This record gives sequence, structure tokens and C-alpha cells, in this order.
Amino acid sequence: MKNLARSRLANIGLPSPKNEEWSYFPVSKLRSIDIPEPIESSASDILGIKNETNAAALFPIAFAAYPYNVTINQKETENGILKTRDEFSHSHFCVLENAKLNLEITGNKTERNFISERIDIELKENAEAFLFFKEQGTNDSTHLTHFRISVSENAKVYCNMLLLGKGISRTSVEIFLNGKNACADYRSLALLKEQAEAHTHIKIHHNAQETNSSQFARHFLTENSYASYDGGVFAMEDCSKISSSQLVNTILQDDAKISVKPNLKIYHDDVECSHGNTCGSFDAEELFYLESRGIEETQAKRILTRSFAREIFQNDTPHANRIFEELSLLGF
Repeated sequence: MKNLARSRLANIGLPSPKNEEWSYFPVSKLRSIDIPEPIESSASDILGIKNETNAAALFPIAFAAYPYNVTINQKETENGILKTRDEFSHSHFCVLENAKLNLEITGNKTERNFISERIDIELKENAEAFLFFKEQGTNDSTHLTHFRISVSENAKVYCNMLLLGKGISRTSVEIFLNGKNACADYRSLALLKEQAEAHTHIKIHHNAQETNSSQFARHFLTENSYASYDGGVFAMEDCSKISSSQLVNTILQDDAKISVKPNLKIYHDDVECSHGNTCGSFDAEELFYLESRGIEETQAKRILTRSFAREIFQNDTPHANRIFEELSLLGF
């Protein structure tokens, strides 16, 4: 598998500013990576490496010492915490029929200039996965995280992401809804300040009929921080009764910036796909209402920020409360 990844990486090369999927990311941060020489391999391509176009999905496989593999047996429930400390890491979870995975993933806090990790999750029929991912980089670090999630018939994946601000991060998520009634629910909150950057790149492939997906992302950006959100939905041919929604909301303060790009590719008529995007400052009337009742401006903004977050994580996933524990630690 490693040789396959190295060969593919040598073939596609490092991303450039002209690469549409990396257009918002400062690709100059990747120049220190040495592309290995291609090596012939006869390994089975179970992860779609031969057709991979995302370098972030290849780095961990090409350079990681060894993969971390976990299988959750049928009808079992696994509660786990994934902590990586290596510069490159690759983890693979296989959730068998009617099993459930509750996984908390904490970002790599090792003091390195560059970190890249990949998490593969394979859900069999009627399986469920609840993921909580917290990205909290270090100053002057570049952190790439790639998720590849395969969802079978009647299986469901729920992703709760919390992006906190230091350094530069890129979180890419590719979800394949491969069976009837497969479902994906993605929710993320980015709280950035200073010079922090958080780039999110989502691809959801509806490869079967009657599949459902939703993307709900919110950003609270202050000072000179920057975020980008590139959300893609692919409704394939002969896949009727697909439902997909995408909503991105942003609160900007100071000199912060945001770039948002919805990307819908629909190859069938009988689908429901929507997207929306709003961007602005705090609601002046809400802020005035709180201040008129004796609440100082700083505290009023904290209240509004917490409310801003609560609306996005009102689902019943096991890790939703973890989001608010983190917000409390941050003073919200």
C-alpha cells in the first residue's frame, strides 16, 4: 500500500496554486516535502489510491511507519479516543454490520512544522459512526487531516468538527454513500483569531438511491484569521431520490476573511440539493438587547457566540456535549 501511494504521489506531484482543490491553501507550506521515487507494487488497491488526486490523502500512507487498524465486530459498540503524535499517521476503522463506533480524534499537538494524518472509516450495513474531531494546531505549524469514509446500505455517519485557531490547518473529508438509505451528517465550528487559517474541503458522493447528506458549517473569525470552505456534492446517474443540503454561516470581526465555494454536480433529475451562505457581523439588535440589560459588550458577544455554536450542534450525537465543554474552557 505504501508503494502504491508513493507511486501515485510521484505521478501527481505536490499541489500548486492552479489546483482548484488547493486554491485557498498556501501551498508554499508544502515545498519542504520530498517526493519519493515511484516504486512498482502489486498490492490490492482497497483505498482507491491509483485514482487519488488529493495529495493530502497520500502523504500519510506514503510516509507513515505502519497503519493502525481496528475492527468493530457485529452488534458491538466501541468507544475510543485517537491521539496521534507522529509526523505522519494512518488509521483504519472497519465497523461491521449493526455495530457502532464512537470516536474522539484529537489533533496532533506535537511541535513540528508539518503534520499529516489520514483516517479511513468503513461502515458496513446498518452500522453507525459518531466522530468528534478537534483541530488545535500550534503556532507556525501546518497540519493536514484527511478523512475517507465509506457508508453502506442503511449505515450512518455523523461528523462533529471543532477547529480552533493556531497555525494553518486543512481538513479534507471525502464520504462515499454507497448503499440505499446511507446517510452522512457533517457539522463544523471554526473559532479562529490572530493569523490562524483553517481550510475545509468536503466531497460527498451519492452513489446509490435514496441517500441523504447534510453539511452545516459555522465560522467565528477575529483579528487577521482566515478560513475557507469548499463543499462538494456529487449526485450520480441513476441515483434517484437523493437529498442533500449545505449551509455555511460566518461571523467576521476585525480584518478576518472567509472564502466559500459550493460545488454541486448533479447527474440525475429526481434529487433535492440546496446550498446557502451568509456572512456578516454580530446582529446589532441582539447585541443592543443584551447590553441594555446590563451585560457588558465582551460578555454579550460570548453569549451570542455560544448561541451561534449551539444551533449547529443540536443533534443527538454523543460528542455534541464535548463541543460545549471545549467552548467553556475557551471562555464561551
